[in-house]
Amino acid sequence: MKLINFIVSSLVASTLIQTACDNSHYKTTQIGSQIWMTENLNVSTFSNGEPIPQAKTEEEWKKAGLEKKPVWCYSKFDAANGRKYGKLYNGYAVFDSRGLAPKGWHIPNTAEWEQLINELGGKDEVADKLKATSGWDEFKGLWKSGSDGTVHKNSNGNGNNSSGFTALPGGSCDNYGTDNFRGIKGIWWSCTEDETLLYNYALDNLFSFLEKRIDHMDVGFSVRCIKD
Repeated sequence: MKLINFIVSSLVASTLIQTACDNSHYKTTQIGSQIWMTENLNVSTFSNGEPIPQAKTEEEWKKAGLEKKPVWCYSKFDAANGRKYGKLYNGYAVFDSRGLAPKGWHIPNTAEWEQLINELGGKDEVADKLKATSGWDEFKGLWKSGSDGTVHKNSNGNGNNSSGFTALPGGSCDNYGTDNFRGIKGIWWSCTEDETLLYNYALDNLFSFLEKRIDHMDVGFSVRCIKD
């Protein structure tokens, strides 16, 4: 009996150590058949353990983009923003062969994003269900429009988070390293490319839908992972 308990205890300990090493302690929510992280990715190493270079200045961010190298930064290069919004990664980090997503997870492709949208009622229904219930308050009292051009009053920009996704407006970093839209817009990479461009999805507090976009890989957006 003691031997069995020892073996079981050892296996549990090994599982916990492996989980910690894989950076897989993430809060999750199930939406349909998909399991999503409920927080933005905040890793500083690739899945093989090698470090992802950090840009601490606009110049370092711009240089990485020109050299087509992976890089991450905090919004406004301030670590305090990382605690709320996670890190911003450029497209070269998303496509690096060493793997940006932790083991057991991956960066969703456009088909998986579209499945999420359909599961929550379509692109004009999804925004409020994805957004956190606070943090989208930058433009209280302004107007927002749906994808069909309809316009209605935007009371505070926040959502009801009925999906549990807890989307926050982490903003972006353009190819010059300039912080854009923090507190206003949340943008998440997909892993679907079109030649030198990469698709992404955006929410903001002026529009009531999730927007599909495409951008160059030298800009920085948030990353939200989906379970394998």
